[in-house]
Amino acid sequence: MEENKLNLNNIYESIWDELLSGAFNRKHPFHLCFFSSLSADSLAPETRIVILREAIKKNLHLRSNCDLRSSKTKEIEKNPETMLMFYDSEKKVQIRIRALSKIVRDKKIVEPIWNNSQEISRQCYYTPFSPSSVLKEPFSNSLLNLKGKELGLSVFGLIVSTVVQIDYLKLKHDGHVRCEFRCDKKRLVKSNWIAP
Repeated sequence: MEENKLNLNNIYESIWDELLSGAFNRKHPFHLCFFSSLSADSLAPETRIVILREAIKKNLHLRSNCDLRSSKTKEIEKNPETMLMFYDSEKKVQIRIRALSKIVRDKKIVEPIWNNSQEISRQCYYTPFSPSSVLKEPFSNSLLNLKGKELGLSVFGLIVSTVVQIDYLKLKHDGHVRCEFRCDKKRLVKSNWIAP
C-alpha cells in the first residue's frame, strides 16, 4: 500500500485492494482484524480479533463470521457502532475503520456461506458451550461435537460492517502520512489530509 505521490484517491483505492487481499489471503496482515464494540451491559469497550472474510468496495461492506451465542453478537445488536483496525507491520500502515455493523442470521444468506466454509473453520461452531462460558478445565477439541453440523449451522452468523469512516496512517521516518475518508450511502463523500 503506497501513498502514490500523496494522492488521496490512490490511497483510498489501495486501502480497498489491501482489504480485498486480506479477505482472501490467510497470510496477508489484514486477514486478522481488531474488532471493537461496546459492552451490552456497561458500555465499556470490548476488543477482539476476528477474521476478515469478505470486502466489497461497491457497497462498503466488510464481513466476518461469528458465533450467535457470543457477547459481541449482543453488543452489536444493542449498539451497531463499531471499529475495525488493521495493521501491516512491514509497510507500517494502520487502517482504522469506523462502521455500522449488523448481525445476519437469515439462513438463506448464512447457509451458503456455511456450506462453502472449510470443515476446519466449521468445527469452531461445534462446541456445545457458548463463548465465554465458565469451564471446569481448559477447553479441548475432544469436547467438540464433530457430528454437530446442525448445532454448528444453528449458531453460525455473520457480522456485516458498513464503512462510515476510514483513518489511514503510514509511519515514515521523514514524516508520517495520515488521511481520512468519510462515506455515506455506500459511497465515498469526503477525503482529507489530517495531522498524524
